[in-house]
Amino acid sequence: MDKGLRRTAGIAVMAAGFGIAAWLVFGAPPAEEDGWWRLVRMAVGLTAMGVVSGGARLFFGQPKSARDGALGETAADRDSGHRPDVKAVTDRA
Repeated sequence: MDKGLRRTAGIAVMAAGFGIAAWLVFGAPPAEEDGWWRLVRMAVGLTAMGVVSGGARLFFGQPKSARDGALGETAADRDSGHRPDVKAVTDRA
């Protein structure tokens, strides 16, 4: 999937998750102390958190085809000589 399309989809999914959460907090019918509606509200809240998490994964995540090597090293890192998993060594005289 194209990077721009992934980020656009991620923003849309996160906005939907935030919308569900806002409805649940500010506009949903009040939960009764006992009853099935309390469980439904909890399930909807957990679903909203999952939707926001999935949107963030779409926005910030890297597809497996772009990941190559250990610790997230990409082909661009390998070509530039930059190694994210190796710390710089300084000379001590």
